[in-house]
Amino acid sequence: MVCARAGLDPRGAELLRVTANAVFRLRAEPVVVRIAAPQSQLPRVCRMVRVARWLAEVDFPSVRLHGDLPQPVEFGEYLATFWTYLPQSGAPPLAESLAPPLRELHRLAPPFVLPRWDPIADARRFLAAANGLVEEDRAFLERWCDELAAELAAVTYDLPAGLIHGDAWPGNLLSSSGGVVLCDLDQVSTGPREWDLVPVIVNALRFGHSPAAARRFLERYGFDVTAWPGFPVLRRVRELTVLTGVVPVLSSSPSIAREFARRIDGLRRGREERWRPYR
Repeated sequence: MVCARAGLDPRGAELLRVTANAVFRLRAEPVVVRIAAPQSQLPRVCRMVRVARWLAEVDFPSVRLHGDLPQPVEFGEYLATFWTYLPQSGAPPLAESLAPPLRELHRLAPPFVLPRWDPIADARRFLAAANGLVEEDRAFLERWCDELAAELAAVTYDLPAGLIHGDAWPGNLLSSSGGVVLCDLDQVSTGPREWDLVPVIVNALRFGHSPAAARRFLERYGFDVTAWPGFPVLRRVRELTVLTGVVPVLSSSPSIAREFARRIDGLRRGREERWRPYR
């Protein structure tokens, strides 16, 4: 129904992933459909569309919206955006290939006001929309939000604040004919540049990604965030946001719910263990 409103054929659409959003690839046309819920995300999705259009205007290497249709498209309590599909083949982009577009992004200044980076508010927003979260886990995460909010308030940053991606890790890179491009623009905001360097390191610490690749990423960017005193705080904030980002879909995805439960049990018991990707 939403594709019909955009003049697109949904037959044979392939589900690529479901976490905070559902992402589909259309078979009939080179288009990706990203579906968000609920309607309370309308300001965030509209901002993402505005950012994507501006980045296209300045020829920044990022994913492009499909066509000229007004976006997002609303249907019921859901919001859909449509993007140009980029076929991916071969090995995924390396962590170090994230550094050049990130440096370029950090030099840009948008001609409109973006919200201030506030990962604790984002975590609390996801907790408020939780579906299937047991009360013990909710209480644990709410306490963690309170603790990290106090710790963040005391952090002093070395890099100047400015435009940030907000979720900068190699999984948000796509290959294109002209090189890599950044995708998933819904967390673009104004904040500390250090934040955009943290996810690659957390991936090495929590998901077993290559520490050497993470080191090359930092060297290519030109700042060692792990040697900065605020890194331990931002590492925990990243772990919090990775956890809370899926709480709205726990009841609808048993596999995500199982991994979420394992992660939060390890945190509660103080285990420093590997996390598995959500499936």
